Amino acid sequence: MLTRTAFRIGLCGAFFLMTFGGPVRGDIVLSFDGEPFIEVFGAPTLTTADRITGTITFDDFGPLSAPTTLAAKSFMLSLTVDGAPGFSFNVTDAATDSRVELNEFDFTPGSLKPSGFILTVTGDVFGDAGFEEGISISEIGDLASIDIDSGGGSESLAFNESPGTITAVPEPSASLFVSAGIFMLIGRRSRISVRWRRFAIPAAQAPGGSQEPIRAT
Repeated sequence: MLTRTAFRIGLCGAFFLMTFGGPVRGDIVLSFDGEPFIEVFGAPTLTTADRITGTITFDDFGPLSAPTTLAAKSFMLSLTVDGAPGFSFNVTDAATDSRVELNEFDFTPGSLKPSGFILTVTGDVFGDAGFEEGISISEIGDLASIDIDSGGGSESLAFNESPGTITAVPEPSASLFVSAGIFMLIGRRSRISVRWRRFAIPAAQAPGGSQEPIRAT
C-alpha cells in the first residue's frame, strides 16, 4: 500500500531530477561501434567485413570540474571473424585483470563522451591454444589480431584509421527514480478517487425516475 511518506519522497525525487536535470553520480555505459577494417594482413581470417563492438562501464561517475582521465571498471569487446560472430573479451574487473594492457579515457566537464581514449586487451580466447588474441580501440582507430605467437607474428592482423562511434548511456537508476515518482503520483491520485467514491452517499430516487448521486460535503 502506498504511504504518504513514500509518495512524497518519490514525487520530490521526480521533481528534483526533472527540474534540475543535472548529472548524478552513478555508473555510465559507453556503447562502442567500430568501423569496418580497411587493411588486413596475414592469413585471411579477418576481413574488411569485420569490426569491433562493445560496451564499457564506469562506476561512480559524477560531474567533473576539470578534464579528467578515468579507467573503465569493466568492459566487453567483441570481434567478428570473417563477417560472422567471432569472440569476445569479457572483463568484469579491469583493475585486476592481467589481460588489460591499456585503459584510459579522457573526459571533459559536462560530457559523458570521452574526448580521447585507448583500451587494449590481449589473451587466449580464440584459435590455436597457447596463442593470444588482441583487441585495441582508440580515438585514432582500431586494431585486432588473432593468434599472436611469441615471435611477434600473427595469423591475421587488421586495423582501421577511423574512430568508432561511442554513445553514452546514463545508469538506468536516475530515469527509474523519475518513473517511480510519476508512478507514485498516479497511484496517489487513484487512491484519492477510490476514497471519494466510498464517501458518495447512495443515490436517491429523484422525481421522474432519474438517479442523482448525492455527494458528501
